[in-house]
Amino acid sequence: MRTAYILKTETRIHPFGDPAGAAWVGGGTLAALQDEELSLAGIRPVHVNSLAGLPPVGPFLLLPDRLYVSARCAAVFAAMVEDSGDNAMLCMPRSPVTEYARPLSSVRDVSLPAAREAVAYDLFYVGGRLPAPAGGKAGTDGVFEALAASCARVLVRPSYSVDRLRHPNVGHRPYVTQVPVSDSIAAHVESWVHVLWLNHVLASLVVRRALAAKPGPVEVLRRAAVSANVPGCVVNSVVGGTLDAHPTARIENSIVGSGARVGARALVKDCILGDDVVVGDGTKFVNCVVGDRCNSLSDSLFVRSTFYPDATLSNLFVRECVVGRFAFLTTAVLCFADSHEGPVRVFHDGQMRSTGRHVLGACMGHETTLGTRAIFLPGLALPNGCIIVMPPGEGVHKVPATGDPAVPLVWDAGTLRPVEAVFPGYRPADAEPAEGPGGMARDCGGRSPPARGRGT
Repeated sequence: MRTAYILKTETRIHPFGDPAGAAWVGGGTLAALQDEELSLAGIRPVHVNSLAGLPPVGPFLLLPDRLYVSARCAAVFAAMVEDSGDNAMLCMPRSPVTEYARPLSSVRDVSLPAAREAVAYDLFYVGGRLPAPAGGKAGTDGVFEALAASCARVLVRPSYSVDRLRHPNVGHRPYVTQVPVSDSIAAHVESWVHVLWLNHVLASLVVRRALAAKPGPVEVLRRAAVSANVPGCVVNSVVGGTLDAHPTARIENSIVGSGARVGARALVKDCILGDDVVVGDGTKFVNCVVGDRCNSLSDSLFVRSTFYPDATLSNLFVRECVVGRFAFLTTAVLCFADSHEGPVRVFHDGQMRSTGRHVLGACMGHETTLGTRAIFLPGLALPNGCIIVMPPGEGVHKVPATGDPAVPLVWDAGTLRPVEAVFPGYRPADAEPAEGPGGMARDCGGRSPPARGRGT
């Protein structure tokens, strides 16, 4: 069996600070997904922490911990370079497959006789000895630079189709995004935006692969038992272990982990849900990757977003966002995804850089708590541990014990107080039928409270 060495790098995913291998993609960590994809390609994955863990000479495959490569892409590349004594690197012609997750990544532009515009990824075949580090970079990054500068380029042509995703007509920009559908995918995962974009294309790939797999007799019986337990709920989907779903719920084109609970009128479509996920009554997940033990409350809507494990989620509409571990998201948080000012800019490699995208939400770090009236513009990334709530004076903190339910109260600087104390002499107006045409009600007495700059 061929061997692929996955070399640990200095890459950290902003704003989480996690190593690249801990990025949550495809329903698990990137490291686990790398192992799965390479194993499906007939390649043995070996993780090493430094160059000292590599064999002195080839042949072997080499890739960094920040690279995702699908099983088909890895298998085709390995077959093309097998028994070659030269070093080689993976290249793909420019297409929606290469461009979707490319912005802000370290992939390289190359020109080949077979494809004048191509993209090179850090998947290498080492046929002999590793070159000395180059490009002024020591260690692992220097080795990858040296390999990219000296090795042959091997072109893998992916087959793909395109889903055209329509966006609201906001600003001057293209209102359609071309989302590739392919089983030959490669991407560098170096930022939270890459986690989001890679999950957009991985969800369909993982679901198609799971549906195409031929289950054994025990799995057939288990799936039949799940279907009998929730008749009509599961359509073209794979459920692992047990499922507690309301008869009015619907699960389409999705993978659902063991122990999931799906409430009444809930919808899970084109998603990957981890183990023990709770989907509240009336809540909808569309094209999302949801980590293990995430708990979503009732009547929420999440579209094309990624949620790390153990998050608590409640919102009327979250789109194109990434939410970290143990994050808490309340209903009244607003995350704008449509840019009015050109391509969205995000913080990457120590500076603000353009993503080239006009539709992008926000990223919430691990253990963030977002309360009522927190508002985020496109591309904003919150560091771990943030607590953002509305100003204390805008909430009601005290309620007077009047003892008389007939005494009207009014909000005043964080306290409910009797109306008479705040607006002396104020009398509520009575509404009576208007005498004039149209039947409109008219104010029949009383005076309005004076403008005081605080809520009434």
